[in-house]
Amino acid sequence: MEDTFRFENRKIIIYGAAAIGIIVYDICQELQMSVTGFIDKRGDEISELYGVSVYSVEDDALANMDKNDIVFVAVKNVFEHDNIARKLIEKGFLNIIYRPYAVIKGHGNEKERILYDVYEKFMNKELTDVDIPKSFMVHQYEFKDY
Repeated sequence: MEDTFRFENRKIIIYGAAAIGIIVYDICQELQMSVTGFIDKRGDEISELYGVSVYSVEDDALANMDKNDIVFVAVKNVFEHDNIARKLIEKGFLNIIYRPYAVIKGHGNEKERILYDVYEKFMNKELTDVDIPKSFMVHQYEFKDY
């Protein structure tokens, strides 16, 4: 199994059906990329956005989604990106683009920095032709108010 993927000939699943998810959807439309679905924790409430189905993370229909599609984590709270990626990996998705927390903190390994850069470039409407590392495991962070 390869441990990288590229944008070419891939469809996009957007995790997040709110403001950032809508921005990512619009970017996909501009770049002529097909969006096959949204995943959102409120998927049961929303059910559809722009004619595209919205699924809950716990929805059984996720099992039928193409695991070769790219899942783009489009939620405002960057502290949740790692946890969302971990949940997606548990569901069988490995082509995940998100902002790794380690990079935000000024650390992160080479793969995490590539993911972060790809995320930023995509948000600036640039498709990159680099090999994007697949996500096999993600650090779990827990944030608490004291």
